[in-house]
Amino acid sequence: MIRKASELNEHKRFRVLLYGVPGIAKSTTGLSAPNPLMIDTDGGWDRVPVQHRRGSYIQPETYDEILADLTAENVADFETLVFDTGGTLLDLMKIWAIKKNPTNGQKDGSTLSMRGYGAIGAEFSRLMEYCFFTLKKHVVVIFHAREDKDGESKVFRVDVEGQTARNIWKDMDIGGFMEAIRDTRVIGFTPTDRYFAKGTHGITGQVEIPNVMKPGVPNDFLVTLFAKINQNIKEESAVVEEYDKLMVVVRNIVETVTSAETANAAAIKLAELKYVFSAKAEAWHILKDRALKCGLTFSKEKGWEGK
Repeated sequence: MIRKASELNEHKRFRVLLYGVPGIAKSTTGLSAPNPLMIDTDGGWDRVPVQHRRGSYIQPETYDEILADLTAENVADFETLVFDTGGTLLDLMKIWAIKKNPTNGQKDGSTLSMRGYGAIGAEFSRLMEYCFFTLKKHVVVIFHAREDKDGESKVFRVDVEGQTARNIWKDMDIGGFMEAIRDTRVIGFTPTDRYFAKGTHGITGQVEIPNVMKPGVPNDFLVTLFAKINQNIKEESAVVEEYDKLMVVVRNIVETVTSAETANAAAIKLAELKYVFSAKAEAWHILKDRALKCGLTFSKEKGWEGK
């Protein structure tokens, strides 16, 4: 079904990547998503402060267990699937991929071949699409950060092996690097020289994470973030709808142009409109195209001239 640009889904689900150094409360932040089910491949559930163990969890030992658990019936009561961590998820996928096809591994039977990296990259994408499109859930994937050097500067990357690092970002709607700046935890959603990130719908720069260890502070960061994105989408849709209606008005005004007199009258009407986006420049080009087809010429001193 073809939709207009203004017809966006105002209650969109999201795929989120969070990564950061150990101890920055990645798991706790992951559990701040709406009604979460944690796929705890890292065995970290009991490290989450007890007051923030929201939702439910599974602790699979194999990738086949994950596939068996993530059925529509099993996850019907949850809104978000939180994979903690993506690195150990990929480790389980590696064992699964080599077992499924020995050519995905090298001779030692445990190291991925080039084909194997491609296989788990494809399976990661398939799993994300399945959780998002088929199960219709928000998806949050948590990774550890790896510290590298770029000259004298520290840079941080998602800690995964090989070419898989390139694949994981393309499946995400939004993703950020978690760090502490003095006593404040933030997530950076805009790429910098120090880290990769991905923002959307007005979520950019560094966003502060509330200190949920303070009494009375709820662990609802991602709930609030998702609501903010959906509100931004609603506002964006309204502006696009305003643009569409404005361009109808512009075209109706320009259609009256048949002479220099009507062209100058149209120019006055167009100047009185309130424009959004690039509509003002577009309106001028539409008027200019119509006037030229009518054999008119334009000067700043006299406006449109001709017949």
